[in-house]
Amino acid sequence: MHRALLVPVAALALSPMATARTQHVPGCRKPVGYSARVASICAHSGRHYWRRTHHFQFGSFELCVANQEAGEPGSTSFATINWHYDADYEGAYNWVNSTWLAEGGGRYAAHAYEASPEAQTLIFRAHANAQDWPRSVPACGG
Repeated sequence: MHRALLVPVAALALSPMATARTQHVPGCRKPVGYSARVASICAHSGRHYWRRTHHFQFGSFELCVANQEAGEPGSTSFATINWHYDADYEGAYNWVNSTWLAEGGGRYAAHAYEASPEAQTLIFRAHANAQDWPRSVPACGG
């Protein structure tokens, strides 16, 4: 017969381990519905947990636009893109910083060139239109 270890709920709430499990780790984003165990693993291992277990899929359209803006026009290769492009515009998709922030990019980084390629592409997917990328989007079939 097993004996249960009874610990007061208040003691668990104040323990360092309980605090660590409930802390939010910036960059560690998981889809809704993940279990507490997976959330705990993510909190302990940091932002790289998601990248190690899930591979982000870049579409040929996104790679084409990023290459048109900050890489080798006509290419759909990930390797030819300068994801940290920083001049008048920022990042691989050449964001104006105010647009980057208005579209929600600030949850990933203050500037597009500081964000990961995955974060830049997620914001681009939500915002892509021919009006803001008048040459790149039509050239890539969008």
